[in-house]
Amino acid sequence: MSQKGWVVLMKDKSIANNPLEYLMLMRHGGRAFTLASGQRTGEEETQIILNALPEIIRYVKTFDKPYIVKIYHGSKLEMWLPKGKNPTRTWFGMEEFL
Repeated sequence: MSQKGWVVLMKDKSIANNPLEYLMLMRHGGRAFTLASGQRTGEEETQIILNALPEIIRYVKTFDKPYIVKIYHGSKLEMWLPKGKNPTRTWFGMEEFL
């Protein structure tokens, strides 16, 4: 999907702890937005995403890929990964694949 320029919307917060998923997203220039933790209904999650759409569009136009952004209740966005040191460097020397 990243190669087609698509933006990923997900609830997969475990991606930061899964080196292969993270590596593939970063390697292929992924732009992912994930809902931050919380037990919400599908309707509540949909409303959070709809309210965040203008900010999501701004991120897509402003920031170079790859990245993962958290979407919080109230539709606040925060750059999550990569932030500072690239986590893949701590996993099995996988930085050579980036």
